[in-house]
Amino acid sequence: MLNSTRASGLTFLFPEGDTVVGPTLQAYGEFAQPEVDFLVEAAAAPEGRYLDVGANIGAIALPFARRRPAWKVTAIEAHRGLAAILAANTHGNHLANVDVINAAAGPTRAIAEFPLLSLDQKVNFGDSGFHRAAAKTPVLQLPLDEIASDADVIKVDVQGFEAEVLRGSTAIRAAGKAIWFLETPADAKARAEVFDLLRAARCELFWFFSPFGTRRSPRNPVEGKGVGGDANWVAVPPGRGAAWPLTPVRDAQEPRPGHADAYPYLERYGFSG
Repeated sequence: MLNSTRASGLTFLFPEGDTVVGPTLQAYGEFAQPEVDFLVEAAAAPEGRYLDVGANIGAIALPFARRRPAWKVTAIEAHRGLAAILAANTHGNHLANVDVINAAAGPTRAIAEFPLLSLDQKVNFGDSGFHRAAAKTPVLQLPLDEIASDADVIKVDVQGFEAEVLRGSTAIRAAGKAIWFLETPADAKARAEVFDLLRAARCELFWFFSPFGTRRSPRNPVEGKGVGGDANWVAVPPGRGAAWPLTPVRDAQEPRPGHADAYPYLERYGFSG
């Protein structure tokens, strides 16, 4: 039911039937390396708190924790089985600065019904979320303000539930110190709500394309023009720089820029033109 691979200097267990995160770690020896590097560089202070919402098996949270050992890392995963694998990966790699929470982030403290994909399935477990059709199980839902109100860098990858997560972060947004890294919602209403909540907190928004593998991957570099990856928004509060040169998001409904010039940081990973 589980497979194992080495990547980013760590050992990862992952569901054998996973079709994206696990196979990418296995094939390339990394996963979303530009995203990991950006988050690490955004965490420029000697110490702080990184919050990973929708952490899956830890493909982002654990490399971050390894490279920022003085930072506290809180990794949240709603899927009970994935949270158990995440905890095993955390302890197996001796990452004492990581806390794993099996919960769903949301607007209020509640008991939510979460679709529990079987770990025996052949599926993209990174797409696990409230939108999936599967038998449901009760899971604790917590607002981010309750989990880590002192967060400095926050990554949110919750498959369309981003607005609900943000509604549970009133105190964090009011404090105006956290850099947000969110997968761009596909739904127009959710996009508008996320955009408005972050702009109301006076954040500047930027585009970030995160390829799953790169041309400089340590194992089997990516070839060809078709590169799998995710579109994301980076939200930077007043007084904090974006760390990297990024393209601004001008409107909630604008499409992700499709030209390489919009992502100059990709040159360091072997992409150009």
